[in-house]
Parts: sequence; structure tokens; C-alpha cells
Amino acid sequence: MPEATRHTLVPWCDPGPDEVGRPRARGGDGPVHELSLCRSIHDIVDRARDGRRVLTVNLQVGQLRQVVPDTLTHCWGLVTAEGPLAGSRLVVDHVPVVLDCRECGARTTAGQALVLTCTSCGSGAVDLRSGEELLVTSLDLVKEP
Repeated sequence: MPEATRHTLVPWCDPGPDEVGRPRARGGDGPVHELSLCRSIHDIVDRARDGRRVLTVNLQVGQLRQVVPDTLTHCWGLVTAEGPLAGSRLVVDHVPVVLDCRECGARTTAGQALVLTCTSCGSGAVDLRSGEELLVTSLDLVKEP
């Protein structure tokens, strides 16, 4: 089997309509949000693979993004069932909400995603350090002979 290589990519962003101008599904309740994200990720990965076979797509998802990892993985299978990314895996790395407290100087992980207070002193004077990520961090690729 050919040797797999890992390539680091720039942060993911929603590119808008797909290449043929079809509107993407809008975010909202249920798997429509995850399906829309997977379609966008698919387009980014397909462009970045440069003709190579994709084994794994590594993704960081912040807790504040309100993405259900199992649903995202399921939708990835639906979006990639046919075509050049068929058989690739989506690996989701969960990123917790981390806060820097301006009152006591502590860096803490939020106890609850919707309660953004310092878990050390209880202050609401905090700066968000992480938790909003949605990044395609790398691809595991194979160049076929």
C-alpha cells in the first residue's frame, strides 16, 4: 500500500454556493446543519486533494459551534457515498470552551457551554480563548501509482 502523507490546510470557512451555483442547506435544527457543513467540507477537501485519494479528513469543532459529532460523521458518509471521496473517514476533534478571566487571570474550561463565567472566581469578565473552531486541520492522502 502506498505511504500516506498528512497535509495541513488553512482554516475552514463556508464558501457560499457550491461550484455549480446550487444553494447550500441552511443551518438550523436537526441534521440539516451538519449536512450543509459536510457539503462545504467536501468541496474544500476535493479541491485540496489535487487528484490524490483521501483516507482521512481531520476536523476540529469547537463546543460553541453546536455540531453533533456523530451526526456530522453520518452526514459525511452520505455526502461522500459516491465520487472521489468515497470511503474517506471524517475524524472530529472536539474543542472545549476555554476562557481567560480578566478578573483573576485564570485560564479555565467552561463548566457549561452556555455559561461563560470563570470557573475559578465566578467572574463574567472573560475572554473566549477557544470553542468556536470549525477547522479542517489536515488530510491523510495517498498518491496512487
